Amino acid sequence: MTTTWTFRTLASLVLALAVGVPAAAADYTYTYNEADQLVQAGQVANLNPVSFTYDGDGVRVKRSVESLLPTTETIYVYDAFGNVIAEYDKTGQLLADYVWVNGQRVCKIAAGEQRTYYHTGPGGSTLALTNDAAQVIGRTDYYPFGSTFASSGTQDRYAFMGKDRDFGLYYFGSRFYDPATATFSSPDPVAGSVERPQGLHRYSYALNNPNKYHDPNGEILDTILDIGFIAYDVYRIVADNVVGQKGNFKENLLALGADVGGACIPFATGGGVALRVAAHTDDVIDGVRLAERGVDAVRAPRGGTCVVKDAQGEVMRTGRSKDLARRAGEHRRNPATKDFEFEVDRQTDVYAEQRGREQVIHDQHKPPLDKIRPISPQNPRRQEYLDAAKRLSED
Repeated sequence: MTTTWTFRTLASLVLALAVGVPAAAADYTYTYNEADQLVQAGQVANLNPVSFTYDGDGVRVKRSVESLLPTTETIYVYDAFGNVIAEYDKTGQLLADYVWVNGQRVCKIAAGEQRTYYHTGPGGSTLALTNDAAQVIGRTDYYPFGSTFASSGTQDRYAFMGKDRDFGLYYFGSRFYDPATATFSSPDPVAGSVERPQGLHRYSYALNNPNKYHDPNGEILDTILDIGFIAYDVYRIVADNVVGQKGNFKENLLALGADVGGACIPFATGGGVALRVAAHTDDVIDGVRLAERGVDAVRAPRGGTCVVKDAQGEVMRTGRSKDLARRAGEHRRNPATKDFEFEVDRQTDVYAEQRGREQVIHDQHKPPLDKIRPISPQNPRRQEYLDAAKRLSED
């Protein structure tokens, strides 16, 4: 089931009058699936609508432009933190690599080794582009909510907040955002609270205060997750140190303090988990292996693979996620799986390890509820994924 919305903007009316076409021809049309994901965008007068494909975590993995010519496709590759690090066409040819430093996109390396450097402002908005000769080749200024105030020269797809844009909408990872109306195109999956009334508007951007707040991925999850981590810390203290006689009271107390602190710091989630991992990292070699995978040894992986079991212990579903805590919550809220037991299989933020391990456990259990798309034998990275899964199991 899909839902299609069509609306007319002031800009489209001006354009229609200027070029002498019916106003309806300039209408924007957006089509959503049953999961509230934008699957197609375009204009009536534009014969090249754009379609989007998502993976099981709701992450956009492909962009297709339909036309009278063969459809062009862009396939996105992400790192463990949800950043696009490469783009490929449908034949597997590399279109561009992206270099990230401290969470900011700093360079695009296109085919032929042509480099473009990003100069960003607070939040990651692209303000200027330069080339290898340090020449400014493009500039953009924005209104607070993201509409373009002024621009010149080369314009990049990754603009406001460093997000990709299509037909006036920016892709924020979990939702699309319209800077013209300062609203997201679908509701926030996490409801707001009366303590922050602006958050009760589930379509609003950054609590309607973009000069103070940022909405990095279209969701506000940190406070919810921190509450879960704090509850778990209290449970551990009761189970281990009140009812039980384990000698880890100091560790549990420090973990509770770290998670309470994390609840007060935006986007600093799971400090207690990281502390527990650090407390049990006895082997320096393990830390080196984590570092080789690009993961800080003192930060517990948030992602990994998981299984869902019925009351008899039979595996009913397998999967992977870049955020296992979020995936566990989704299973609890899903009527089809809420009575099943969610179990973490492996923890890793390395995409190749997740992909390969997911395939391994799928082949082992063949769960009836799985919606996994097995790695195609023609996938050029198939062996890389499987080798990564093997190394993960050996660690």
